[in-house]
Amino acid sequence: MGGVEFELQTQITFVIKVTSLNHKYFRNHLEDALSLGRPLLLEDVQEELDPALDNVLEKNFIKSGTTFKVKVGDKETDVMAGFMFYITTKLPNPAYTPEISAKTSIIDFTVTIKGLENQLLGRVILTEKQELEAERVQLIEEVTANKRKMKELENNLLFKLSTTKGSLVDDESLIGVLQVTKTTATEVSEKLHVAAETEVKINTAQEEYRPAATRGSILYFLITEMSMVNMMYQTSLAQFLKLFDLSMARSKKSPVAAKRIRSIIDYLTYEVFKYSVRGLYETHKFLFTLLLPLKINLERGFIKYNEFQTLIKGGAALDLKASPQKPFRWILDMTWLNLVELSKLSQFAEILTQISKNEKVWKVWFDAEAPEEEIIPNGYSDSLDAFCKLLLIRSWCPDRILSQARNYISEAMEAKYAEPVILNLETTWEESDTQTPLICFLSMGSDPSNQIEALAKKLEIGCRAISMGQGQEVHARKLVAMSMHEERRKFGPLGWCIPYEFNSSDFTASILFIQNHLDDCDKKKGVSWNTVRYMLGEVQYGGRVTDDYDKRLLNCFCKVWFSEKMFDSKFSFYTDYIIPICASVESYLEYIQTLPAVDTPQVFGLHPNADITYQSNTAAEILNTITNIQPKETSGGGGETREATVFKLADSMLLKLPPDYLAHEVLEFTELVGITRGTDLHPYLASQSECLWYC
Repeated sequence: MGGVEFELQTQITFVIKVTSLNHKYFRNHLEDALSLGRPLLLEDVQEELDPALDNVLEKNFIKSGTTFKVKVGDKETDVMAGFMFYITTKLPNPAYTPEISAKTSIIDFTVTIKGLENQLLGRVILTEKQELEAERVQLIEEVTANKRKMKELENNLLFKLSTTKGSLVDDESLIGVLQVTKTTATEVSEKLHVAAETEVKINTAQEEYRPAATRGSILYFLITEMSMVNMMYQTSLAQFLKLFDLSMARSKKSPVAAKRIRSIIDYLTYEVFKYSVRGLYETHKFLFTLLLPLKINLERGFIKYNEFQTLIKGGAALDLKASPQKPFRWILDMTWLNLVELSKLSQFAEILTQISKNEKVWKVWFDAEAPEEEIIPNGYSDSLDAFCKLLLIRSWCPDRILSQARNYISEAMEAKYAEPVILNLETTWEESDTQTPLICFLSMGSDPSNQIEALAKKLEIGCRAISMGQGQEVHARKLVAMSMHEERRKFGPLGWCIPYEFNSSDFTASILFIQNHLDDCDKKKGVSWNTVRYMLGEVQYGGRVTDDYDKRLLNCFCKVWFSEKMFDSKFSFYTDYIIPICASVESYLEYIQTLPAVDTPQVFGLHPNADITYQSNTAAEILNTITNIQPKETSGGGGETREATVFKLADSMLLKLPPDYLAHEVLEFTELVGITRGTDLHPYLASQSECLWYC
């Protein structure tokens, strides 16, 4: 879209006409633009173009008197001066044929990390130092005008020299041109020299705000990277720029530049984090949260690229037979390969020897319930930071990766990033407008209908629910809250024998029943616990249960939890999971905030081992996903980024050039040959000419 905006802004004389190949009046638009001499923009093309465009692109014009004609399909159309033809595509990496490449001049408007960083820097300066940005823009315009003037003088002088007949010293007009050129060239050179000094001062002042732009660039490309995880995770640059500007406007102001920059970075990072996470499925939220500090620390140099590769790949590329022999049988083969790969890092160079010499202490540490919280043998606890501990846990204990990853996120960012983000519909609604609808992609067991209706009632806005298909029942009123039954399901067959589809509607129905029962029951007789247990265990939740053992388990929970004992001060669902006695709703909410963000299996009546499979599978899925969305490498273990490979290739090409190679001289010679032969400059050479001109 950046290319389209650029073309629309550059066309000042005429309003550019925008059309597409699918438009029913496409041919008419093309013929009108040709005959009237107007610019035409053809957008959203694929890798193949309409054959009707061939004559226009190849400039197969037919001279008829003083005018030119071109055949568009079966019809001849006049070609007037001023006609310009632009073609755009939204394909991220189109593969056009050599024929199309030869007919057109291809310009890549794709946003790059550095390009976006400079663009964001301009926005920051425009907000924080508006006068500095205005001075920079004016400077660019002046420099461009002066360089153009120099070029015109040179061309004029060369023309005079080539057309003068006889003695050059006798041509007074030529001498006059030489004097004007010399005087003007001196003035322009002085202006360019002053401009260069001014540019250095402006750039120095701007660089102070670059960290904010750098952080913004990292965040945007992290968001776009998530689209490779799921195609629905699409975020436009316009959306991000709006969020970027909003963060600058709402972040804390400070007269001290360093504090102001820190405030912008902190506010922007958390705002983008909340904005992105709420649009992800639950299974991908932790993936994004982990990638956030990894990408930031990679850019800051706190994490090396080979360390990042060790984290996501481990020893998967190694061969057990070609690796050092495993010292003890209790170490799994995959674990040993991970440790061999880990030993290639300087921080763990001696770890294989240390494990061989200190089997007992490493075995005790490995067998601990939470190794990441224990003291690591051989003094590693004191020498390793949270990320290096994550590397060690990733190699030794795959089932504890998520736990240590949360520790790393809290240390690298803040504790709030490791906490789940609760959807606030009112805040989300405030960020939307009439042209930006809110779309909820629902997973199994979720339905925000009740929240939407409550929000509409609070804001006194009309709300209508429309069924999207025939025969569907009216949306059930549900609450976004999950019970113990739903939580047990994530542990697979260890939670329930059959994976039942418990959802929030079951919870809501149970709440409504209990509320109605309490309203209707006799105060003297009290609560009919048998009725409550039957309705919950046999009807509301029990209606979904088909396995006999699951039914016994469900009824057991109902019997233990729903009785007069639940009002006893000693009653608890699990250690520290009590029902507090509070005087206000706010007090209850404060207590809820003190509960752990991640519940252990024991809370749901399961053995601690039930968490091992869940943690291991989730961690493996996250690391595999990160590996899959990284740029593909041509060889394993190279440790080079895609950019490093490109730079190496460019350097090898430069070494092949002659030592006396001057790009400008070669280009001038090529242009001269083209003029002599009466041929147009090849599109690739024209592109090179533009590049050299701006250099």
